[in-house]
Amino acid sequence: MRHAAAVLAFSLALPAAAAPTKEITLQRVAGKSVHPQAQAIASAWTGRSLAVSLRDGRQGGDPAIVGAQQAKGTLLYEWKSTRPVPDSVRALAEQTLQSWGVGVSPEAPIKLDLVLESLRIDEIPETFGSTYRAEVSLKGGIFDPDGHSTMPGRVFVGSGKKSGPDRRAKLCNEAVTGAVEDALAKIMGPAEVTTPKTSGLTVDASDPNAVPPKEMLRELVKLKDAGVGEPVMLGYVRQRRLAAPLSADDILKWKESGLPESVIHAAQEIK
Repeated sequence: MRHAAAVLAFSLALPAAAAPTKEITLQRVAGKSVHPQAQAIASAWTGRSLAVSLRDGRQGGDPAIVGAQQAKGTLLYEWKSTRPVPDSVRALAEQTLQSWGVGVSPEAPIKLDLVLESLRIDEIPETFGSTYRAEVSLKGGIFDPDGHSTMPGRVFVGSGKKSGPDRRAKLCNEAVTGAVEDALAKIMGPAEVTTPKTSGLTVDASDPNAVPPKEMLRELVKLKDAGVGEPVMLGYVRQRRLAAPLSADDILKWKESGLPESVIHAAQEIK
């Protein structure tokens, strides 16, 4: 009896066997139909672009595990990402926005700042094949060039569903793509957010004093090289006005040209 008790105690002390894993590379797999809000979102963002950032806010567990298949309460296997999950979800978000017609650029002055709160794919066995259900929670904020957010701290939950054969990474990705699209549509939808402006400039094509940024830069450099002081350049900028907002590349070029920051700032002021 003592020997049996010792064997039992030893077996209880052993760690439970880890569930087998199946590898998955998270990537966008577009469905046959376009998201119903895609056109409205693209219209709301015409002429503007976004820089997308995403941080991992998930807590606990293996960060590479993104889903599993269970049958009658028994864990059969887990889906394990081959790449860092935040990087994959950020790429999914960028590709989704681009597919909708929203410009995405790392230098864009408007920032879509996301935190991945959760991501889960449940592969549910059915009589024939499986149903793949994905859920993604994103905490989103769209920040204008001054750092003001339109939706501070809000969490948006997206869901996706796909059915088909068992153990198919492609079907997992179709479900995840649908979930990311659903969450982004809630973040970007015209009913949810007023699109920030890249600048306070009011552009009037008929204004004879308005000049393109490249032309104004050329004229300002000419004045600087001739020894014209900062006050005169400020007056010139405010009198002439820009015909279009400065992009991030424009600002860098103006700065590299040696123009005072006060002149660059004045060029972006509301007219």
